Amino acid sequence: MSSTKLDWQRALVTMSATVTSAVVIVAVYWMRSVFIPIVLAIFLTYVLAPLVRFAQRWRLGRLPAVVLVAGVALAVFLGTTAVLAQQMSGLSESLAENKDRIIGKLAQARAAIVGDGESRWGKMLGEFEQAVAPRHPPADGAASVVVEPVGSDWLSRFDGILGPLTETFGQVAFAFILVVFMLLAREDLQDRVLRLLGDDRMTDATRATGEASGRISRYLLSQLVLNVGFGLLCAVGLFAMGVPYALLWGFIAFLMRYVPYLGTWVGVVLPAGFSFAISEGWWQPVGVIALFLGLEVISNNLIEPRLYGTSLGVSEVALLVSAVVWSFLWGPLGLILSGPITTSLLAIGKYLPAFRFLYILLGTEPPLTPPVSFFQRLMARNQDEALRVVTAAVPVANPEAVFDDVVVPALSLLVQARRDGAFDGDEEKRTLTITREVVEELGHEVRGRGERAAVGGRRLRMLCCPASEEAERVSLDVLVALLPENRWEVRVTAVDTLTSELLDGAAAFAPQVVVVASLPPNGLAHVRYLCKRLRGRLPGTYVLVGRWGEADAATVTASVADTGASAVATSLLEARNQLAAYAPVFSDTSSESVLPSLGGPLIGTPPATAVGHHTSSDV
Repeated sequence: MSSTKLDWQRALVTMSATVTSAVVIVAVYWMRSVFIPIVLAIFLTYVLAPLVRFAQRWRLGRLPAVVLVAGVALAVFLGTTAVLAQQMSGLSESLAENKDRIIGKLAQARAAIVGDGESRWGKMLGEFEQAVAPRHPPADGAASVVVEPVGSDWLSRFDGILGPLTETFGQVAFAFILVVFMLLAREDLQDRVLRLLGDDRMTDATRATGEASGRISRYLLSQLVLNVGFGLLCAVGLFAMGVPYALLWGFIAFLMRYVPYLGTWVGVVLPAGFSFAISEGWWQPVGVIALFLGLEVISNNLIEPRLYGTSLGVSEVALLVSAVVWSFLWGPLGLILSGPITTSLLAIGKYLPAFRFLYILLGTEPPLTPPVSFFQRLMARNQDEALRVVTAAVPVANPEAVFDDVVVPALSLLVQARRDGAFDGDEEKRTLTITREVVEELGHEVRGRGERAAVGGRRLRMLCCPASEEAERVSLDVLVALLPENRWEVRVTAVDTLTSELLDGAAAFAPQVVVVASLPPNGLAHVRYLCKRLRGRLPGTYVLVGRWGEADAATVTASVADTGASAVATSLLEARNQLAAYAPVFSDTSSESVLPSLGGPLIGTPPATAVGHHTSSDV
């Protein structure tokens, strides 16, 4: 009943989320005339807020500081608009005057690429064009009739141009007015956002909103400064090379810098194409491309890391997908605003827990920890990718630590999945097989990175017993891989071995050390049972309980203290170090009388003499 109710609740949540997302997307598209100026105003508010605070430090009040910054911004906008309008007007006249030259250059380019029409490429393209858009010549003697529309169409053209211009001007004017009021009522708007988040979380919400708004403001202002500088340098370089309308091309380069990754190369197409069309040779268009390429390399590698400081960590894929989505919803302006919108959403998701999913979807931090990622690859039976994940997590200073940091937690997740009934059929068996192969290959690589010379002497016998899980046997294989083969003779028992068979085999093998392995959260009861039976059958044997990945070692120690266990290790490296410390005692043939005293209910560290003269590298 509870499972059915839980499934019903999940279905309801999924349906609600789907409907809500669809409604939001439709509203954003349908009401773009309202949302675009609001988003533009928020963007400009974040950009201008640091300038307002800077003006206030010079003992200006809030109102004079806002008026001063907004006035300067408006003057820059109007001046830029006037210059751009003049440049575009001159560009249209220049295109009309150079029409013949442009047509000739295009014909030369087409001939250089596909030939003059007699080549195979030219004929093929002509046939394709005829197949897609066939042109039927008029019949012989038939007169071609051209029907002129009644009346002039200049009014309709004027309306087609005036309508979008009026809408754009209205949106910009509304956005500017909204920016002024947002700058004046910044604290009031922030208080309203905090009230929406809840009074019981005021401390965390204040810290999150303050840091998020500060980071967004600094990032967007730095981005604006960098893009303006990029556009000015492009304009100066183009002017020095003699390319007409350099200011217009510089402004286009400034705007296109907001488009992630592709903006700069889209911005170079127009000036390079125009230069190719009107110039006599090839040096000028090649110089234009080289100018943009050089500035982009310098910006990406030298200026951006210093100017931005700590990046907000937006994923490349998220930026590109965001550019496609916002350009579809809001057109060219949405394409330009996609970068700032994505950055703002990432900061909101990073500092506000309710929107954490945005940080996971848009950020560059790994969505899964190495153990979880390793476990997921094992479940997907992707052996190569599983090895790549665990190899990437190998620390340089201590490569063996990867087993405790990644492999053991993944094995614990595997045990928990089996107990939750997550495996179907022989899925667990196949997963464990892949795990063994990955661990074996990783063991060879780790041993190659941190090779140690083993101390000579007779081989010590060690019996490894998994408590109740096949994954615990895999963990014992890892422990064996950490020990040199010429020092230890190891036997690992099967999980399905009966206790009586285990005791008989142990008595016949006569090991100096018995390791009982267990993975949390369960299994301690069977560990206690095995320790008691082993202590009763092998009273002079050192019994080590390996509770891999256990966070509360004191609880495990107290639980097995009365079972005859000699020591407890919560990690593979800790177990290896304990075996290294006791190895001289096991190797000494005259110490047979000492071993029974070690086999009693002793929980603790090795003798000081052993620790002082032998390290883990001796094992």
